[in-house]
Amino acid sequence: MPRIHRADLRGLTLQQLMDLLQASADDGTYPRHDIEKVLAKIRKRILDGNAQDYVDEDTIDDITKPGGGLGMA
Repeated sequence: MPRIHRADLRGLTLQQLMDLLQASADDGTYPRHDIEKVLAKIRKRILDGNAQDYVDEDTIDDITKPGGGLGMA
């Protein structure tokens, strides 16, 4: 699977995003522990009521790095 960038996330539902991230961990595109950190950020946004049904700019900003890749820090 190719690396995931900000533009890839727009228009996805949160479930599609989580499935994409899980698939990227399953095939080794990203280390599983890094993906788990990003999935935890998404789950926290959902539980806090700060997430829409679709991936919005706030969600993208929260899980990506300024260069466009996923923020794994």
